[in-house]
Amino acid sequence: MQSISVNRVNYLKGSVHISGSKNACLPILCSSIITRGIVVLKNVANITDINDICDILRYLNCKVKRRGNRLKVDSTKIQYKSLNINKCSKIRGSYYLIPVMLYLFNKCEIALPGGCKIGQRPIDCHLECFQAFGFSTIIENNVLYIKSNQRKKEVLLSLSKKSVGASINAILCGLGCEHSIIENLVIEPEGLDLISFLKKIGFNISFLNNKCIIKSHKQDIKNRITYKIIPDRMEAMTFVILGLLNGRILIKGANPSHMKYPLDLLINAKYNLKITKKGILACKSRGNAFNIKTDIYPLFPTDMQPLFAILLAASRGMCVVDETIFENRMQIYYDLLEGGGQINVIENKAYITGVTEFSPKHFKCKDLRQGAALLLYIFTYGGSIDNIDIIKRGYDGIFYKLKLLGANFSLK
Repeated sequence: MQSISVNRVNYLKGSVHISGSKNACLPILCSSIITRGIVVLKNVANITDINDICDILRYLNCKVKRRGNRLKVDSTKIQYKSLNINKCSKIRGSYYLIPVMLYLFNKCEIALPGGCKIGQRPIDCHLECFQAFGFSTIIENNVLYIKSNQRKKEVLLSLSKKSVGASINAILCGLGCEHSIIENLVIEPEGLDLISFLKKIGFNISFLNNKCIIKSHKQDIKNRITYKIIPDRMEAMTFVILGLLNGRILIKGANPSHMKYPLDLLINAKYNLKITKKGILACKSRGNAFNIKTDIYPLFPTDMQPLFAILLAASRGMCVVDETIFENRMQIYYDLLEGGGQINVIENKAYITGVTEFSPKHFKCKDLRQGAALLLYIFTYGGSIDNIDIIKRGYDGIFYKLKLLGANFSLK
């Protein structure tokens, strides 16, 4: 499947149930093998990034079975192997396997992680973490080699940069110490879900005010547990904005507290949005423009920025979107310009004047969130998108869910 075309733009209505979080499941799935036992994960999205991690675990001699949104991982016979393989270079989340391999085997050889080309995504902060815990690191020909010089029993570490991925890897590194304190962490709801999972395995972890304290007792680690992944807030917001653009959609299964800041922006801008016991109800409406500056949680997430671009381009008034995290995350504004938007892009800022009419256009998906934003566009104004397999990296059954809402489209 490479392209989607909207045959006829029509009003979308109904309800949609949100799948499990991609960004929570990836580190939890990677760390599940620490148990060397059986872990059953519930509410696991059926998306390509997660399926790729499953293939890597099978390569390591783990048994991984899926039944619906339930995943069973049996790592009792796990074996050390080099991870210099294509699957690891394909996705960003493969780097969560590094501290897990260090925990289990004291060494790791892995192809440098891939992912969407949304800007510079160096792993220097990750390397600093590994080195702080007593490991030596060498990069040659896009392969990272790590081995233990002398794993430290006690570590006090303050991250040099604000990084979600490095924060998670620092916590996973801390599991191998007798006592570690990690400061200056960036922990989003997905990171808190990982911490909850690790505590259920048996680790003694406390987290407060961007500081994590870990006391490891390997003999207490459970080798058989069941755990449920939190809902995906990015998927939830995608359907919220789709409802505000062109429908009446009830989003079920989401956790509004994970999206409080962006939801408050929408409510304050007079969009027809209600949070009820049944879910989040988003109805077609034209709200007022508002400024966005991407920042670390609990402020505005960079992953939602392209989604909001579609909405703000059709809002009342003028606004500025300031992308402070990834320098190459402005493609969606050039797409909107082609469709008739009034937008001026200067470096990482988009100056937007809302308009009421856009033309059907043919687009190309270049990264996951830009692709999701393009879906919002074509189901509101018409058009088509090439290279849509990228979207399936983060959205479980997206086209089936759109069909349920009454969307009229064709896939090729």
